[in-house]
Amino acid sequence: MQDFATAVKAHLKTVSDKDIAAFSKYLHPDYEPIIIMPKGAIVQGYQDALDLHKEWFDDPDWSMEVAVLDVFCVGNIGYALVDVVYHDLDLDKVHYMMNYYLSLVFIYISDLDRWILLRDQNTLK
Repeated sequence: MQDFATAVKAHLKTVSDKDIAAFSKYLHPDYEPIIIMPKGAIVQGYQDALDLHKEWFDDPDWSMEVAVLDVFCVGNIGYALVDVVYHDLDLDKVHYMMNYYLSLVFIYISDLDRWILLRDQNTLK
């Protein structure tokens, strides 16, 4: 079993690297994730979460800096709180920045020998 803190760092690296193949290993069709975006939109379900990230990763304009603030794990459930500074370009190619907290909830599935993302909530500061 991979240590949860290590799994969180590896998951965040798949996002910053925009690596959809590596990111997809943290999703599973039997475990429907719920993602709450910074402005409140909800993305629910395995395929929608995968599609959202594929489209986002295909955009070359963004980058993000992350700092893991808290990691908590009990049994096969893990929670992480991450401070995010996000940089992107708007439709007019003007730079903007967002600061937000990212809350992540994972479940460890022993049959798969990996952590699966269940909840992902982005809350603007």
